[in-house]
Amino acid sequence: MDCIDKIDERRIIIIASLLLLIVLAGYLFTPTILFIALPIVSYYSIKASNPIESLIPFAIIVTWGAQIWNTAFESYYTILKLLAIVVFFYKVISLKSKCNLWGLLLPLLLFVFYNIFSEALYYPGGTRYLFYVNIIICYVVIYLVSRYVTLDHFESFSFAIGIGVLFSAVVSLISPIIPSLFEVVQGMIQTDNAFGGEEIDKRFSSLTYDPNLFGMYVDCALSLNVIVLIQRQFKKSFVRISLCVALMAVGLMTLSKAYFLVSSILFILCISHILKSREIRASRKTVIFIVIIVAAAILSYYMIDYVDALLSRFDSKNASELTTGRTDIMSYYVNYLLNNPKTLLFGNSLLGGIKDYSTPHNFALYLLYFFGVIGTLLYVIVVVRLMKLNKRYRVYSFKYFSDKKLHYLPLGIYLLYSFTIDPFALYDVKMIILSASFAACQPLISKVR
Repeated sequence: MDCIDKIDERRIIIIASLLLLIVLAGYLFTPTILFIALPIVSYYSIKASNPIESLIPFAIIVTWGAQIWNTAFESYYTILKLLAIVVFFYKVISLKSKCNLWGLLLPLLLFVFYNIFSEALYYPGGTRYLFYVNIIICYVVIYLVSRYVTLDHFESFSFAIGIGVLFSAVVSLISPIIPSLFEVVQGMIQTDNAFGGEEIDKRFSSLTYDPNLFGMYVDCALSLNVIVLIQRQFKKSFVRISLCVALMAVGLMTLSKAYFLVSSILFILCISHILKSREIRASRKTVIFIVIIVAAAILSYYMIDYVDALLSRFDSKNASELTTGRTDIMSYYVNYLLNNPKTLLFGNSLLGGIKDYSTPHNFALYLLYFFGVIGTLLYVIVVVRLMKLNKRYRVYSFKYFSDKKLHYLPLGIYLLYSFTIDPFALYDVKMIILSASFAACQPLISKVR
């Protein structure tokens, strides 16, 4: 069977559009229509020439959020996921290149066994073995994607993630015309008249329950595609630039302060790079800035209510109001851990759930509360080992930017959000985003092997 050399932007849009129409038809008529999605995902996954591109159809649908795959659709999503993962592993094995997978699996299995033992000790009979199998798959996929990615395939992969995030917003926005879909989406909308007034009383969360989490997806997708734009020196990039502008618009609708701050940092870094770059000609720089000004003017004109509502959220009297209560939540968990040495050392396990408050809303506190100091150290070993393995066993490498720090943008954005939410890589969408983020920063820590 002939392979597809590259699943380009046009093909990705076609795949995403077909899958979107199939899902909408499933809600309009019957879930069995989703069987049509299987040959589409199979065709592009199997015919892709590279393991990373075989994940593209799955990367598109996973960013829509698991919530729209309700009970009637869950089996179809599971089949699509298993198909994508199996094909991905098969293509990796077919490359027959050196891969020290056990170097990652050993510390990862140690982390998993520690948590299984902890759960069995505190909650006999309640261990979720499939959950931990999913954790292992997540980190193995992250390692293999960042190890085998090439520049061309990274371009396709990042575009697929961006299209997936954008199409999730499209599904949410058009859901009112499909009653059965709207019932699912309506439960994900966060309403608060305190910051929106009469104009805006709903924070847009697309197909996730948390607007801040969706804001993280948007920012990560933006940073991944911005890297590609800079790599291309903005040549032949109209479609990708349009995607970035659309993502900025739906991100603004979240009214997320974290999204606004992180996007501002991303914007400043990109402008600074463009100004300093000797690779981008002066005439192209002029065109880029004209496009930026026009896009900013259009967004400001049509989304002025969202801009006003977002800025009003920064009008706070104290840290608690400014962080929407997050400092109070973090303070609660810090005090709880200090007053419970057993939990601090061994953790409360994922089965233990949360106490009187919401989740910690901070990655470090999340790790300490659920896994304890011991489990957190084991997790840190897994991440460090992941980075070191990619340094030693690297197959491909990107062309370096003049400012190499830009390669760290996606991973840096993910880490910035870890101070306000719990972006633990346990779920499929975070697996895909982290895979691309680790892949983006590889040129800084690896050599061609």
